[in-house]
Amino acid sequence: MKQFITGAVLISVVLYSCSGKPSEKAIGKRVLMEYICPEKASIEDLKIINVEETTTFIGTKAWRYTVTGSVLWPEGCREFGSGLQPGAREPFQKTVTLAKGDDGEWH
Repeated sequence: MKQFITGAVLISVVLYSCSGKPSEKAIGKRVLMEYICPEKASIEDLKIINVEETTTFIGTKAWRYTVTGSVLWPEGCREFGSGLQPGAREPFQKTVTLAKGDDGEWH
């Protein structure tokens, strides 16, 4: 068990120390997670206002972004009674935090 934990910690350290910052695509994907029908939406005019290096609750490196832009639903959305019409657009200013997961993806 001790070897497993040590191995997991070493792998985590290597993954996080070799990683850069999240891409705009990863940041946009994280923003969309907060909206209804994220699979049918897209981000327009994403602008990064502020970036801070931070840590997760378990102590791994993460990045906190303050971003602005608009969420666009080209085909609309009818999930959960939302009734978003095609072409619906919602401007946003949000703060999102991303950390690299064990799978190497930004979450």
